[in-house]
Amino acid sequence: MAGTSEAIAALVPGLSAAAAEALTHGARAHMVAKGATLLERGDAIPGAYLVTAGALRVYSVAPSGAQWTLYTMRRGDSCVLAIDSLFSGAPYPAWVEANEQSRVLVVPAALFRDLFEREAPIRALALNGLSRMVTGVLGAVGESHGASLTERCHLLLGRRADAGGTVAMTQQAIANELGTSREVVARILGAMRTRGEVKTGRGTVIVVKHPP
Repeated sequence: MAGTSEAIAALVPGLSAAAAEALTHGARAHMVAKGATLLERGDAIPGAYLVTAGALRVYSVAPSGAQWTLYTMRRGDSCVLAIDSLFSGAPYPAWVEANEQSRVLVVPAALFRDLFEREAPIRALALNGLSRMVTGVLGAVGESHGASLTERCHLLLGRRADAGGTVAMTQQAIANELGTSREVVARILGAMRTRGEVKTGRGTVIVVKHPP
């Protein structure tokens, strides 16, 4: 079971009681360990994916081997690429990796198609996912063309920092987000550390001050 119908309803506001009950009994919960891969390019999609906890990164891989983050899913988000594959029958076109311990509901294809037809909140869930993906991709493309790698690193750290300025990301994770190598990120962070902009630790970066 996916949990209680009340928990499902809280995750998808406006969902009817009957739909919440159907998801409670029809969907299955899947735990994804930090760093584990949930989906790979070419996978057949058994249903829709809804994140109930944690964060997962959806990315593509260039011929050079560099990774390019398309979007990140968090609690309440659906995977719009999986929904597209579900309706089109096409294989999954990217990879999904857990940034942290995550929990995902897998809604069987037949059930999701039925709810998509009957429930406006389910349609809104899919459309919101599409909007987030387009916004994220356009933002990443704009940054890659209009900003240096160092500036993009600053922007990424600013987005990911918590209230205390701590970014819980390894250098490899930062490199994956920026589509570059860990060695390049190490040099950028080293220069930022020399300028007093960040402090680095094992798996973390602390933003001390932002560049002028």
